Amino acid sequence: MTTSTATFVTEDNKYHIEVLGNGWAYSVTDQRTGNNFFLQDHDAELLQRETDDFACTGALDLYMEALGGEA
Repeated sequence: MTTSTATFVTEDNKYHIEVLGNGWAYSVTDQRTGNNFFLQDHDAELLQRETDDFACTGALDLYMEALGGEA
């Protein structure tokens, strides 16, 4: 079984997003600090909705802050 992986950077160049399994999971890295978090399944779906397909980096800032990283 092959899992597809894609990567992109948010428009403000703040976050690097790795998409696993066509949105089954996301790995989000703050490009300034290197802090990272990973979500899968329903949590990944929720992240995609809350960030408006990763256009709203403010929502990503809140996730990073909640996990103890700098935003």
